[in-house]
Amino acid sequence: MKKQKTANLYRWTDISIALEKIVKAINDPSNEDKVRFVIKHEKPFSLRMKMYQYINAYRKLAEENGTDDPTKYDTLKLTEVKGGVEVVHVLDAIEELEVVDPETGEKI
Repeated sequence: MKKQKTANLYRWTDISIALEKIVKAINDPSNEDKVRFVIKHEKPFSLRMKMYQYINAYRKLAEENGTDDPTKYDTLKLTEVKGGVEVVHVLDAIEELEVVDPETGEKI
């Protein structure tokens, strides 16, 4: 007899609540600063992978049901940092690019 695998629903609930709060803060129009969040965890890599699993599961469920936006979490960038996972908006993570005129070498 095989032992059934049970999912830890508390883990998924915690990840869901954290991501909801982060998306809400990032999408808040009154906040014009770059918003960075760090979720503390003993094993950052493990947490980041669990967050990716949750996001993929959410996307599939949203596509099947058609009730929510399946691309809701696509604007988040998850990065391992010492002691946790940093979550930022994808556009906030982009550094300013330096554009140079090839003939004169001046910045544009």
